[in-house]
Amino acid sequence: MSTPDDPFAPPPHDGSAPGYGAPSGPPPPGYGLPPGPPPPGYGPQAPGVPPAYGTWTGPSRVSTQAVVALVLALASYAVLPLVASLAALYVAASARREIAASGGQVSGAGLARAARILAIVNVVLCVLVLALVVSGIALLAHS
Repeated sequence: MSTPDDPFAPPPHDGSAPGYGAPSGPPPPGYGLPPGPPPPGYGPQAPGVPPAYGTWTGPSRVSTQAVVALVLALASYAVLPLVASLAALYVAASARREIAASGGQVSGAGLARAARILAIVNVVLCVLVLALVVSGIALLAHS
């Protein structure tokens, strides 16, 4: 048996300790959901209305066209520079339209912008190289 000063002693079994045992009676008022319909403003979102600030709209996806445009723009520095650059410009423009029309559900605007910049730089480089080649051929032909 334990002494009254024992801190590890089990609680008394005579029911004198408060907080032990089954609750007596119904719970006090104020617990649970109120009966009836939900308060106004808590229904489904109206179609065509953007979600409120802080509302989770689900996962966005990255535009496949933006990724393809970036791959084409990078590949244009190694394979078919002018053709791949022009294709990257076309696909990047298409990706930008897709992203703008998605209402935030499709991401990848930065990828499309990077593809566009890389492709433009490569087109400019191709034009400069072609101009140098043509002028070099012209100089060799006249000498």
